[in-house]
Amino acid sequence: MDICISNMHGMLEALKERDRQGAEATEKLIKSKDRVKDTAEVFTPNWVVNDMLDLMPPETFEPATTFLEPACGNGNFIVEIFRRKMMTAVRREMAGEVMDAELQTLISMSSIYGIDIAEDNVAETRDRMWQWAFAIGRVWRPGRFGSGSFMSALWQVLDTNFMLGDFINDDGEITFTQYRFAPDLSFVTQETRLKDMLPAPAPAPKRRARLKAAA
Repeated sequence: MDICISNMHGMLEALKERDRQGAEATEKLIKSKDRVKDTAEVFTPNWVVNDMLDLMPPETFEPATTFLEPACGNGNFIVEIFRRKMMTAVRREMAGEVMDAELQTLISMSSIYGIDIAEDNVAETRDRMWQWAFAIGRVWRPGRFGSGSFMSALWQVLDTNFMLGDFINDDGEITFTQYRFAPDLSFVTQETRLKDMLPAPAPAPKRRARLKAAA
């Protein structure tokens, strides 16, 4: 076990606090009044994100647990969910379980899906997830995190799982990619369209013709 594991929790909490303070200093709940008017875009502040996720039992944040954020904005919920899932993996290693840091990172991230109608929000979400994956991984496995096979898989997950789309008015374009990873980080995928996952709409009730009273 790496020497840093015993201090892992404290180091990552310090990293989270630094990120939180930086976010609060620059955090904006809106990007522009026009965007609020056009799409009702208002970001959830980080303290609300944490308060809401704290209501969920810790076992919810297992690395393989699936989460979907249908209006992910720039990733506030997604980033914190990913961080908590990774902390679960770290705690399991601290308890004596053998863990592969790169594999757990891929499992944790590939089971999170985010959709947003704004391209810049999707790009920012991907960038934040990338940064957090390496912030945690390099603390967990200093000098031994970021292999070529890991990088290739991570890029693909970022591209498929955090996507541009309209969850409410989907026209069949939103597709979820499920990953299954082998110990060597090779993987197979299965794609499912959102449209195929939803129940078919109920048929409209037939109108009854009104009977006119005889004169």
